[in-house]
Amino acid sequence: MSPDGNNMAWVRNEFGKNILFLKDLQTGKQKRIMRIGRKLPTFNDMSYPVLTWHPNGELLLYVDEYKSRLRLNYYNIKDGSVQRKFLDQVQKVMSLSVSPDGKNIAMIALKDGRTDLFLFSNIANSFQALTHDEWDESDPSWMPDGERIVFSSNRVGDSLLVPGKTPMLPSHAHDLFLIKPFLRDEVV
Repeated sequence: MSPDGNNMAWVRNEFGKNILFLKDLQTGKQKRIMRIGRKLPTFNDMSYPVLTWHPNGELLLYVDEYKSRLRLNYYNIKDGSVQRKFLDQVQKVMSLSVSPDGKNIAMIALKDGRTDLFLFSNIANSFQALTHDEWDESDPSWMPDGERIVFSSNRVGDSLLVPGKTPMLPSHAHDLFLIKPFLRDEVV
């Protein structure tokens, strides 16, 4: 659902193809934005596309895979145009959230066999790892102030320890943690 409540986007699987739809809730008009996958009896990655809305409600962001490369797509719901950026710094994106000012994207992505929290700058097209450890992160969401990100993790404490120096095995339970991405400290 778009932030203004006027549009809805969803993905439907039809015979191995994931199809992204957009519906204008005021007019009832529905259209297909994109489709990925093959109608072949092969394995299709059902985890793409990953969707989120820009806070202005006019851009639907989605991550898909194109020729074995990850793409971040900015679909303009007003004119149907799409701007794309490749995300070559990570192997897979699981979830993402756009900051309230639209300048940054928090994402959970896979890199070097680990799921970590990353910050992507829309303006600078730069990536920054906010976590890099043995623990698993998921479901980032910006706080309304745009200064903090809440995320779920199976980490056992509130500290960002030195990579490779994990003192305990990860927990199976996930808790919620806050991080200030623009003021780096060792506590989440």
